[in-house]
Amino acid sequence: MGFKASLSPRLIKNRLRLLRSYLKKESVSRGFPVELAIELTNHCNANCIMCPRQKMTREKGFMDIDLFKKIVDEVKEYTEFIFLHLAGEPLLHPQLMPMIRYCGDIGLKTGLSTNAIILDKKKSEQLVHSPLDLLVLSFDGVTKETYEKIRKKANFETTYQNIEYFLQLKAESQKAPYTMIQLIYQQENFTEAKAFYLKWKKSAVDVVRVKPYLNYPGLEEYLGKKPKRKTVAHPKACVLLWRQLAVYWDGTVAACCMDFLSQAVL
Repeated sequence: MGFKASLSPRLIKNRLRLLRSYLKKESVSRGFPVELAIELTNHCNANCIMCPRQKMTREKGFMDIDLFKKIVDEVKEYTEFIFLHLAGEPLLHPQLMPMIRYCGDIGLKTGLSTNAIILDKKKSEQLVHSPLDLLVLSFDGVTKETYEKIRKKANFETTYQNIEYFLQLKAESQKAPYTMIQLIYQQENFTEAKAFYLKWKKSAVDVVRVKPYLNYPGLEEYLGKKPKRKTVAHPKACVLLWRQLAVYWDGTVAACCMDFLSQAVL
């Protein structure tokens, strides 16, 4: 990542405790989560073929800003980074900017991932001048046909123009967030992955990522076609179980950031 966090002795000790718990595969962690994924909302303005939201039965809503402040105040002594997204589109939250500013005021780094569908000029200008540290732009295709097949309800031209305008502002700014643009690698778009990388590496983004599709827990069926991959006989345990914690919009805590369907609620 393009920005560095200054680690105090307290944070270093916490990381070492987490590492020990991970290596020993302890079910009770010795440390506090380094990262928090806070679901500002589980509403979304897209219907993507690879997303488990299609099976989500829990109530939809928006996190209250007072609850948000309570959470980050409780974790600020040990948590080093706050992801402002989980099972929804964070730009839909009407108080997103005050939430980002609050984290900046208390010294917490923040990042969010957006589908950029409503990343209009006003929101782009707000994000560029906010204390946001990381912005991930999800754009799963090079052509209109591929993109709109994957990200249903989205318009290729509008989203593309939104991203271009944001990157124009970023190129002119000294304070814009570290920006990643990513494509989720699937059967529908794998032939465009190279073109995607070559196109966006010439832009103002800081990094271009081709992200492998991950199967979400509790979602056996998939509306698209997964690319063929070699299976791993003995996969390693996911380090995020010892590093990160997820909080739904209503304050419910889950052990896994991929648990959109509430199967590992704590």
